[in-house]
Amino acid sequence: MNIIRNIRDKCKRDKDYNHYMCEQKLINYECIICLNELDHGQFLTLLKCEHIYHKSCLELWFDRKRTCPLCDILIKP
Repeated sequence: MNIIRNIRDKCKRDKDYNHYMCEQKLINYECIICLNELDHGQFLTLLKCEHIYHKSCLELWFDRKRTCPLCDILIKP
């Protein structure tokens, strides 16, 4: 199962199109920034490159650099 389908099945989309709230643990997926699993009750951000991170981790990352931590694609604000 791909990550996009998994997120849509197990997470609730926030009013902002790329933010989700995890309603259950996403098994075998982790935030590459903090290396913790994506778990119940956490807010996630899905980038246009289809990489997913904890929202808070990505916000801190974007304070330093406006690219995807994994593939280095430029992410516009």
